[in-house]
Amino acid sequence: MRAIVAHAPGAPARELRQVVLGSGLDCEAADCVAWHDLAVRLGQSDADVVLVSLDAADDSVWQALQEAGQLTRSPLLAIGDRSDAVATQRAQQLGVGHIIPPSDVRRALDETLERLRRDGQVRAQRGRVLSVFAPTPGSGGTTVAVNLAGAMNRRHPDEVAVLELAREFGDMALMLDLEPKVAAEDLCRRWQSLDRGSLAGSVTTHSSGLRVLANPVEQPENRQLSAASARRLTVLARVTFPYTILSLDSRLSEVEVEVMQLSDKVVLVVRPDVPAVRRARWALKEAIEQGVDRERWHLVVNRYGQSGQLPLPQIEAALGLKAQQLIPDDPSSVNRAANEGQLLHDRLWFRAIKRRFNRLAGALNGRAG
Repeated sequence: MRAIVAHAPGAPARELRQVVLGSGLDCEAADCVAWHDLAVRLGQSDADVVLVSLDAADDSVWQALQEAGQLTRSPLLAIGDRSDAVATQRAQQLGVGHIIPPSDVRRALDETLERLRRDGQVRAQRGRVLSVFAPTPGSGGTTVAVNLAGAMNRRHPDEVAVLELAREFGDMALMLDLEPKVAAEDLCRRWQSLDRGSLAGSVTTHSSGLRVLANPVEQPENRQLSAASARRLTVLARVTFPYTILSLDSRLSEVEVEVMQLSDKVVLVVRPDVPAVRRARWALKEAIEQGVDRERWHLVVNRYGQSGQLPLPQIEAALGLKAQQLIPDDPSSVNRAANEGQLLHDRLWFRAIKRRFNRLAGALNGRAG
């Protein structure tokens, strides 16, 4: 999806173009023009979105908007002060549908594009994003994430990525016996300059065909992980890969809440014991209070079938959710796969547990844009 950016003559456009690229849009250097060149650029070829930086005191911007409204049917967006009622009204009369505050252009542009997509005004490429969250450490969240991704990859070969968004002790690279060519921390450090191409070029391809971004074995911590960097990775993953699985930390911080709000579904991984269910109940309540819709949650009970476990109806009653899948307790299969750096789907004899992951992938499959 291409964007054209119009700005004041002589104004630096590099940073604004980087913001546009960071939202997953295509924007070449030639797509960034001064106001008086906007009509010429639109005359050469149209764009899916036109973004104009406002200066209410300069007549050139108003002429540029008027000409743009005559040359394109694509959404016109403007960056400007919403508190200036006169300028806002004038911009709307010239066809501007959304005014983006300059104080938070990145987030506001993301939200505006999502609104335009939902309203059918733009046909943006939109993959499906699933986050996997196990509130209690040791519940098998990483195991569920990578094997859900593996089952999804069997349905959609070479279209699935799994991203590790763990601040401490990320073990995905260990589990897959993988040496990432780019560390997740490196991408988080330079999140402001990321675009679709840099994300796609940073993942490492596992032997199964699964695309992986993880913390390296020698560097299990990601000190650069923040709500802003996690948001950028999630937004870009949606427009880069048809399917993305995000493996989250067991903590519930602003990072996890931000990612959950951007996900199509949140897979809640719970062990069938009292401490795990109580922790999951607390985390679920907190996340919902912070804006993660209850309808987004997808309960998965992992290691099901252990002696002395809680009855399933008791787990569902405590969480107020129906279990969508029960992953059997099969340490032999899980250990053998991990020992060889493989996914359960890479081994033909792991049938029962594979069937459960197949069903889970089918239930979460949705439809990629």
